[in-house]
Amino acid sequence: MLVRDTTDDVRDRRAFVAVPPIGDLEQHGPHLPLVADTVIACTTAREVAGPPR
Repeated sequence: MLVRDTTDDVRDRRAFVAVPPIGDLEQHGPHLPLVADTVIACTTAREVAGPPR
């Protein structure tokens, strides 16, 4: 979930739009991790952004 890109990696992709993933860190009960919303936000942002060019 954490980005490992360098500034050069991002610049080389020449992206025109940023899609920042924003998710809460909260309790959802014993069946889900605290970062469930963050995982969903990161996955959604990655899918919306599409594959790296």
